[in-house]
This record gives sequence, structure tokens and C-alpha cells, in this order.
Amino acid sequence: MPEFLLSRKTAFNLDAPVAEQWDGFSLAERTDENVWWLSAPRGGGEAFAAAMRETLGIEPPAAGRFADNGEGAVRLAFAGDRQWFLTGKASELPKRLDEACCATDQSDGWVGLTLEGAMAREVLCRLCPLDLHPDVFGNGSAARSPFEGMLALIACEDASAGRYAVHFQRSSARSFLDHVRHAASSVCGAPVSEPSH
Repeated sequence: MPEFLLSRKTAFNLDAPVAEQWDGFSLAERTDENVWWLSAPRGGGEAFAAAMRETLGIEPPAAGRFADNGEGAVRLAFAGDRQWFLTGKASELPKRLDEACCATDQSDGWVGLTLEGAMAREVLCRLCPLDLHPDVFGNGSAARSPFEGMLALIACEDASAGRYAVHFQRSSARSFLDHVRHAASSVCGAPVSEPSH
């Protein structure tokens, strides 16, 4: 009888997390993150906000923004009327928060990258139609946007350092990575590090 050996793979179906570098730009896979879709019932926005403040220490953000608890462990990004993405180290929701909203654990369906460097904004401008100028999309900004035809969630973590977090659907992970690599090479030239395999 044949024997089968299982091996652990990343979201990109690789043996190790993606970490690549160009002159003025780098990308790194965001590992061990959970992604939750949260929706407050009609009329339940205040109850949700109170539960979020009391359990995770986060004030729900306004449209086009994200907020965290000051420690960066979890982040809440606006996703629509009474809807948010919760990302980070939250494998389970506190009971009080879970009771104040409809929650779906979508961790297996999303993958994230950190894009960083002096050329990060130029690379992103090749990939999505958002106006990423710091006066428009500065620190704490978040938006859902098409990236080469694939919907993604982008958050500006530090405009001065050129650091952005991008989450996108796992089913298109390899295509998304190829698009980022192509944009990076068109802006920054050949990669400094070997591509992840």
C-alpha cells in the first residue's frame, strides 16, 4: 500500500512564507493572521461599538478608515454600512462581541501581504485605481478596491515609510503575487532577492 507524506504549505502553496525585495520595495507574506467578516444588525450599531470597545479595545472606524487597539494585534477596517473586516491575531471572538454581530471566520479564504518601501506607492499605483497620495490615503486609511480585476482590502499603515497591508482572496493568491512582482519589476527593476518558489 502506498504511503503518503503531508507537508505544510503557505497560502501561496510554498514551503516558506513569501519575502522578496527590489530596490526601494519589498513584499512579505502576513502569516498567522485571522480574517473575520463582521456585520451589525439593523439598529445594532451602538451595541456592536460598545462590545468592540469593551472586548478588543477598538473604536469602530469611520468610512475609509481602520482602527486597532494600539498594540497592532487586531485591526478593524470599515467595509460598508454596519460591516467590517477584523484582521490579526483573533482566532476566536469574545462572546460578548460575537453576540453583538453576525460573524464569519474567513481566515482560510484570504491571504495578506505587507508592501513596503520608498517605491511602494508607485508599485501600488500600477495595480489599483485608488488615489494613494498621503493627503488622500494616509495613515489609518482603508479601502476595498479592484487589483488587476481581483478585489482586495488595502490599509495604509505608515505613509512616510511606504507600508501598506493588502488582503486578497486566497483562490487568486498566485495570480495576485505575479501581478505585484510584475509591477515591482516595472517600477524598481530586477529583484534584489530570488523569487520565492
